[in-house]
Formats: sequence, structure tokens, C-alpha cells
Amino acid sequence: MTGYIVRGELIDLHNCEDEPIHIPGSVQPHGALIAFDADLVVQAASSNISDWFGNSPDEIVGSHLGELLDDVAAETVEAELARAAEGRVDEIQFVLDGDRYSGALYASTGWFVLELEAVRQTNLPLSLVRSATMELNQTSTIAATADAAAAAVREITGFDRVMVYRFDEQWNGQVIAERKRDDLNTFLGLRYPSTDIPAQARDLYRRNWLRVIPDIHFEPAPIEPHDLTLDGTPLDLSDSTIRSVSPIHVEYLSHMGVTASMSVSLIIDDELWGLIACHHYSGSHRPPPPVRNTAEYIGQLASVRLGDCERNHERQRTTELTNLANSLGDILLANDHRSLTTLLAEHEADVLKLANATGAAIRIGDDVVRFGAVPPAAVTWSVLDHWSADDDAFACEHAASIEPGAEPYADVAAGILAMSMSGDRDDLAVWFRPEQVEFVDWAGDPYEKEVAAERPGVRLAPRRSFELWREVVRGRSEPWAEPEMAAAYRFTRHLISSKLRRDREAVSIADDLMKVALPARLPSVPGYALDAHYAPDGQGRVGGDWYDVVTLGDRTAFVVGDVAGHGLRAASTMTQARNSLRAYLADDPEPTVAAAKLDRLLRTMLPGELVTLVVAVLDHESSRVRLCGAGHLPPLVVDAHGAQHASMPVNRLLGAFDGPYEAVEFELVPGQMLLLYSDGLVEKPGRDIDEGLGVLRRESQLLAEASIDGWAERLADLMAGLDPHDDVTALAVRRL
Repeated sequence: MTGYIVRGELIDLHNCEDEPIHIPGSVQPHGALIAFDADLVVQAASSNISDWFGNSPDEIVGSHLGELLDDVAAETVEAELARAAEGRVDEIQFVLDGDRYSGALYASTGWFVLELEAVRQTNLPLSLVRSATMELNQTSTIAATADAAAAAVREITGFDRVMVYRFDEQWNGQVIAERKRDDLNTFLGLRYPSTDIPAQARDLYRRNWLRVIPDIHFEPAPIEPHDLTLDGTPLDLSDSTIRSVSPIHVEYLSHMGVTASMSVSLIIDDELWGLIACHHYSGSHRPPPPVRNTAEYIGQLASVRLGDCERNHERQRTTELTNLANSLGDILLANDHRSLTTLLAEHEADVLKLANATGAAIRIGDDVVRFGAVPPAAVTWSVLDHWSADDDAFACEHAASIEPGAEPYADVAAGILAMSMSGDRDDLAVWFRPEQVEFVDWAGDPYEKEVAAERPGVRLAPRRSFELWREVVRGRSEPWAEPEMAAAYRFTRHLISSKLRRDREAVSIADDLMKVALPARLPSVPGYALDAHYAPDGQGRVGGDWYDVVTLGDRTAFVVGDVAGHGLRAASTMTQARNSLRAYLADDPEPTVAAAKLDRLLRTMLPGELVTLVVAVLDHESSRVRLCGAGHLPPLVVDAHGAQHASMPVNRLLGAFDGPYEAVEFELVPGQMLLLYSDGLVEKPGRDIDEGLGVLRRESQLLAEASIDGWAERLADLMAGLDPHDDVTALAVRRL
């Protein structure tokens, strides 16, 4: 045999990427297909329909669906047509002549398609599903989630081997979890080249959660009288689960000794992440639809957990490296009387750590500082000559593929990451990584196709060997991960800020920013008295605290916020957050909406910046306060009888996680005062936060009946003394 003929074209591995697997013109015989129009008039059917209902396709084409099934079944299908026009509808149940069927309905190429499978009695213990669900919900790592998914699917479906298969950036796959019969060799850790699953097959896996081949030796059931729709195009079976299988794929499975298979897609953010691949070696194996649906549910739940694990890991890594970059930035800004290169040299380990590098070189003006192992400058520049003028950053993991002259230095600089700090790139930071010598275990030779292609007249068949094939990979470094690149970028922004600070007296700039951001005077609110106070920390560093009073017609919003960090960066972020929040409140005075919008702005436009916030919107007429906090200390309600912290919903701080944000509402009665403040008011060296909050309640009550003029400053002096260790902000509103 030299190949397969599919629609007049010889199909082998030369063109299997283009094989029309979504329009095979036939189905697997464990199911039957009926295509009909919007009036339920049958237009085509799979040839095996006669085995199910006694009528051939020729006999049923042109008849009403109710004549083939029954009126009740036809009405059930008709009721689902609107949903099927939008997407596939599963688990439509039928009872025909005492036999139970499971149906799936979808629209395709101008027709509707109904797929039927006979449903045999199956006992799927609820405890098994519950146990699998609980196990998956408790996992916190990708490895644990993959293992739990493999275990659950094997126990539920009974396949001989169940693997979790993860794709890399080049669509090669690796088995990261496996459950199997004890007598089978393990595939755990093996890799499979991207050619094993072509792009069009991956697209169908992304589109359909589940695919089953109960018996690879099946005889396809052609769609008759033909598989062409009214507009002359083949019936598209992309949404089909009984779609016939590519002969190339059947041959591939047979070479592995597989007699039946099933796959459940793992999809994260609408992208194919991997597969739960199920293999059987001892004959046909068809889990009934309820079992398959349960396996699909396990795959969907595993997809959610895997996505959470990836995002949590990246979020933790991002937070860790962002904090490190910000810490370095704070050091640079706080020591503006010393040279940047001297400061960087003192913190070599942290500069390397934030990009997980073994070497670095930073050039600022005429000064250059080098850390760890670096290649000659000429080698670095020969690679960076390929840096696009449109990009602020450059990253590669195989420098020799860009510049052959870099190959001898792979032990130092196989990977290069560069960040520009100026338009002409006179100022830049570069990190280096050595090659990561890796022994990659493949299931068979991944280059078999390329080797065979060089031999004229040789048919390219699916791989016949899946024996361990070990490859030694050299010259490549570990790829630069997004959190590392983001941290390196943030660090270089800090370097730029520090340079500007030294060049332009950035301390004054930050101070001016704070003066502009804070209200010049507090507005007048009829029936209420206001007072506010702000002071930088005892070292004179301007931070990210701010307060604001926003007039909104018959309502007024009172705000206290705190941006993590100090100096120009924090002050700059503060002004952006303050101005944005004012705009959001003016557009919609609901504090939860404004908080959610500001959170989205921070996460998208200022990633890594963290802000705590409390917003109180006061209705002048009713004296009701709608209060929303985001990672902030709760406001204090003060009168002559006592001082109590407002019961405020626990919401996440802004910039780290997606909401939602909740609010609480209460009335401010005559004589009561609402106090909003930053943590600098209660925190003090040697005093924990709970003690500080207790002192605040006591001191506030003692001042409850004092004049409002200067009230906030007097309270701040009592709380923090004359040398506060952090920014202090307090905003008070008293109902008269």
C-alpha cells in the first residue's frame, strides 16, 4: 500500500496536515446519523440506519423525522432546534420501541444533524463522581491535578491506560500523568512530536471536549445518498462525536497496539492545553454516553483547576518578582545621593534573581556594571544587532540561532534578555543564561518524518516505533518566563526613574505630585463638618497615601487610598489612581462599581501595582453611607458613647485579583463621626496592628466632642507621635 485515497487524493504524511478530517463522509458504526432540514424532513442518513430502524437511507430521505422515530421523539428534537442553531446540544434522551437512546443535535452546513447511540444500562456510583470531584478541587499543583484527572477517568471509564498529555509552545506533547494496567510499560515523561497531532486535529480537539473510537477496526458507515448539502459543500462533521476516523490516525493507533481510544480535551482560556488520552489494548471498548459525559465533566473540571494552578503559580511568581523589583527600585530611589552603579553592585544577587539569570550587564550613560558570568561585549552586541527598533525588549533562548558567533559562549549566554532604558538604547540592561543541557526522552524518533522525506519514493506512514528515543539538546537556555520579563521591565523602569530623580531632583517632583493630588481645601457639605490630614513618613519620603472628597450632586464621596511603596513610583501611581477614581465616581457614584473599574485599570495598565482603598458615599438627605473597602482597614464610627469599626465586607485589594466588590450601608446619626485613615495611623514599630486599632478607638473617643478644626492632625499626633514611620492619612466627616 502506498497511501490512502480520500476524495480522489492520495493521503499520506506529506499532506496529512490538509486531510479533510472534518468532512469524512462517514461515521463510526456505534452511532447513527440523520441529517434533516428545519421542517424535520430527512435529507441524508448514515448507511447503518437500517440496522437501527429497518429502513435504508433511500427509504427515509424525504420523509418526516417523526415517521422514522416517533412523534414524541420528533417533538423533542424540534424543541431543541433553536439551541442547536447556536451550538451542539447533548444528552437528548429517547425511548423508541422500548429501547433507550442518547442523542446529540447540532447545525451543520444548512441542515440539522441528529446523532444517536443506543444506551445500555450502566451503574456509575455517585460516590465515585463525588470522590473524583473532591480530589480535583483539593489539588493545588499541575502535577497533582493531572494525576487526579488520570486516576478519575481511568476508574470511571475502565480504559487500560489513561494519560494526561500536555502541549508545549511548539505543540510537542509530554505525558505528565499516567494511570494504567500493571503489566503495561509506562509512558510517563515521554514526549511526542507535534506531527503526531496535526494542527487541524488540534483545532477539532479544541472545538469538541470528547472524542471516542470504540474499535479501530470499525467499518465506516457512509452518509447516503451522498454527503453533499444543498449548496454543494460536504456535510461538516466538526461537531460530531461519531465522525469517522482518519485512516492515518487508525494506522498510528495500530502501530501503538491500541484497539480502542478516547480523548478528553483540556482547554484553558479557550485554548487547547492538553489531552486526557485513553488507550485500550484488549479489544473494543465503548464507555456508554453517561460514562463518557462524566469523563468529559472530569476534563472540564480539570481544565479549570489546571488554569487556576497555572495562574496562581504565575501570580505568585509575578508578585514575588514584582516585589523584588519594587524593593530594588525603592533602594535606588531612597539612596539618590549615591551612584546607581554602586548601588546595583551591592545588590548583585537580587538583580540576577529577578530575571533568574546567571549574569547581567547594565549600562547607564558612561557607566557599566557587570554581574556574574557574561560574554564579551562584542558577542552581546552582535546578537542585539538583531533587536527590532520597534521593541523595548529583546529575548532569545538560543542566541546561536540568531548570531552563529555566539555559539562558543553558550555556556554563559545561550539565552539573552535585554531591556532598553532610552530611545537610542545607550542605556540598557541585559541578562544572560547558560545553556540547559537536557536529555529529552521521546516516544520514538521525532525526526523520522524529516529523514524519510529525503528518500524519494518512500511512503511517509505514521510512526511504527514508539521505543524510547533519547535526544541531547544543547545550546538552548531555559525560556524567559513572562513574570521574569515583566520584573526585568519593571526594574528597568525603576532605573529610569532613579536616573530621572538624580538628573531632575525627583524628590521635588514627587512632592509636587502629592501637593497637586491632595485637595487644596475641603468642600462644604451642608449639615456636615469635614477635616483631613496627611503627613509623609519620618524620613521625608513621599508615599502612595491620598485622601479625596468628591462632590456628586446630592451625594459626596470620601476616599482614602494607599499605593504600595514610596517615592516617585508610588506618587505617580497614586495620582493616576486618584484621578481615575474621581472620574469613575462622577460617572457612577456606586462605590463597588468604581472599585471594580479601578482594579481593572491597575491590572491591565499598571500590572504589579497594588492599592488598598476605602470609599464612603454619603447621601446628604438620608444621611446614609454606602461603604466599600478593598484590602483596607475599616473606618471608625465615633461619638461620645464610643468608637467602633464599621462592619465592612472583606474585599480583595486592587491590582492583584479580579473582584467582585461588595458594600455595606448604614446611617450616620447626628453627632457621629466617620473616620477614614491609612495604616500609617495605627502601625508603629513595636506595636502590632490590633493594638494600634485599640489605641485608635480609645483616642478617637477621647476627641469625640473636640472641635472639628484640626481634629485629624491632633489624632495623628496622638497616634504616631512627631516622627511617623509611614505616611499618615486621616479624613473625618461629622454629622452636625
